[in-house]
Amino acid sequence: MALTGETLGIASEGSFGPHPSAWFAPANEEVLLLLDTARELEVVVRKISLETNFAGAQVHTQEELQAFARQVLFPSHGLILSAAAGSTEGLQKGLTSWPQLLAAFRSLVASHGSAYVQTDMRALYNPTRLQVIKQAAQLLMERCTTCCPACHTPGFGVTQAIRGLPCRFCGLPTQSVRSLESACQRCSFTRQDDFPGGAQTEDPTYCENCNP
Repeated sequence: MALTGETLGIASEGSFGPHPSAWFAPANEEVLLLLDTARELEVVVRKISLETNFAGAQVHTQEELQAFARQVLFPSHGLILSAAAGSTEGLQKGLTSWPQLLAAFRSLVASHGSAYVQTDMRALYNPTRLQVIKQAAQLLMERCTTCCPACHTPGFGVTQAIRGLPCRFCGLPTQSVRSLESACQRCSFTRQDDFPGGAQTEDPTYCENCNP
């Protein structure tokens, strides 16, 4: 932006790994940033989704490779092959056809005895990730068109989730969200919205006191 003189810029970044709460399942987190240097504003949104094909495996036979590929939606979703996890030896990215994939696999097996196959998570090779980016973009648009009730600055939105929704049985606070706090980055106006999910108590199943 400094080079072009533009005052508006958008940046995005994605990451993949265990879901922060459902840690046994893979997740895709997308972060989008809108920077407005003229107004000195930064609007940031995050979208975490369980909709991802993120996976990898060491395979020794063509049958293992084909089973993995079908499971992760190949060939509509690209794959990456290498000699081993974390290795760049024999690395081939953006594989999107069976002839490509099998030729690369046979070459690696001939020289290393097996191959590591993983999903190519770059957006242009991963339609599932594109959908999550689309959802994040929708959130960014909604955030940018929401103005502060006090000073009317764009970008007003949720900045903090406050936990402590009381248990329906014992009344003690749980880890479930009780309220959402929204804030303006220009005038520091804040608003707290209680019971965003509609329920005013939580099921005892999710209470650490009733169900430790």
